[in-house]
Amino acid sequence: MQIKEAILEYLHHLIVNQVKAKATVERYQTVLNNYQDYLKETAITEINQIDTTDIQTYLGLLKEQYQPKTVSQSISIIRSFHNYLANHFSNLNNPALKIKTTKTPSKLPKFFSEDDLEHFFASFSDQENDVFHRAIFELLYATGLRVTELVSLTFQELNTNNQMIKIVGKGNKERIIPIATYSLEILDKYLKLREKWNKKQLKNVFIKPNGTAITRQYVWSIMKKHLKLANLDLKLSPHSFRHTFATDLLDNDADLRIVQELLGHSNVTTTQIYTHLSNKRITDLYEKFHPKSDNLNKGNHDKD
Repeated sequence: MQIKEAILEYLHHLIVNQVKAKATVERYQTVLNNYQDYLKETAITEINQIDTTDIQTYLGLLKEQYQPKTVSQSISIIRSFHNYLANHFSNLNNPALKIKTTKTPSKLPKFFSEDDLEHFFASFSDQENDVFHRAIFELLYATGLRVTELVSLTFQELNTNNQMIKIVGKGNKERIIPIATYSLEILDKYLKLREKWNKKQLKNVFIKPNGTAITRQYVWSIMKKHLKLANLDLKLSPHSFRHTFATDLLDNDADLRIVQELLGHSNVTTTQIYTHLSNKRITDLYEKFHPKSDNLNKGNHDKD
């Protein structure tokens, strides 16, 4: 069953069988239409093409943009939608069965290890599309930009001569971010391709080969593809590059206040979560390599 057809069927059920108020039906329709738009960006058009990971990835995107209450409502609607379809159509699966609606304790954000980054970027070829896509993720890692900031980035904000990006982020907070020479070299390869793609004369730095601007959903779909190619944790997201950017700076003794400025946080307490990430990385290294570590000793016992 096509997703579009399934949504119409479900909305009809809400109106006729459950006699939901007009405002309620409209809210359900908005949530499901947004859900459908995301899936379409990832080339999914039929219900049985959707798996649990697709829903989790979409919800991760929502969590970056909306308040917990809004995300919770979306989860509830998406679960109800799939439950209805699975109960009324025996040939349709239910990918939302393992999606939880209850609030989960806050966890440290996921970030890339050094090996993860190496494997992720090794998954890109020298083909034009891969050069384009690699430039997206290299810039995310090199600057700690939010995905929304990267998608809307223009040449007015990007100054390749001075190796700087000027961003006006959340709360109209302006910040200046330097760009490493290596990252600029990769970006320059893409910009040469962009010259022949920009038939619509867009100001956005990142555009598709057809000349249209990229979207947050587009970045997520490309990320998912390369996580699979590199056999990495599918729970990593484009926002994980921002977490890794901050954690790597602190690992290399950057001042917390400087990291705060680069990330555009209005309050340093928000930035302090990355000190916990940095500490966790130190603990993980200890557990892996120190001779008194239980993990290492266990490995030695296993060899006996």
